[in-house]
Amino acid sequence: MSSDDETQSSATESNPFAQLAPAPQHLRDVAAGTLRRARSSFGDLERELSTSPEGEEMARIRELVPAPANGEDSDLVTKQLDELWARVSGRNAYEQLLSLFIVNGIVRDALVGFGELGEPPVDLGDELDWAPWHDAIIETLKALFERDIHVDDRLAMWGRRIAGDAVVWARQLAGIEPGKSADSLVEGAEAGAEKFAGVLLANHSRRMNALKLAA
Repeated sequence: MSSDDETQSSATESNPFAQLAPAPQHLRDVAAGTLRRARSSFGDLERELSTSPEGEEMARIRELVPAPANGEDSDLVTKQLDELWARVSGRNAYEQLLSLFIVNGIVRDALVGFGELGEPPVDLGDELDWAPWHDAIIETLKALFERDIHVDDRLAMWGRRIAGDAVVWARQLAGIEPGKSADSLVEGAEAGAEKFAGVLLANHSRRMNALKLAA
């Protein structure tokens, strides 16, 4: 056994959940698919909000979202992202804008987290530097809350609802179906899966706090 194999074996023994991490290329493909969908969603929101102060902001934010180099998603990535957005798509433009911030934030954290489970950790590249457009969403939503003092409470409820769905989806990305334990796939993996989900939810709380919304 090579030293690299010994290191990988030691890592998966200390954290069996690491054995369930998707392959690095699949993580990159999900990131690219997420960016494509985000760009499309901001285009839709620009049209939907064209008569509101947020309309022009949608065009600006869309330009901050990197355009992936590869042109289309695989069938698997399409299926996985379809399943996610069937659960978390907003019922109106402002819920969708919050979803693009909250859900894609959880997606990004999950992809980075899975990459970090590798030994050595997997570098997923610059395509996961989503801070510029996430920060722009924060600015836009804060301006909305100042203009409409009632919308923040409604969006806080929406944010709490979709976070759980997004974390369940992140577990599915590792092959853990809803209602199932990771231990059914790899003995001892559930403890790591719960810790992983806890990190995703802690980061979600920080995002909600950035908007002064109750997590």
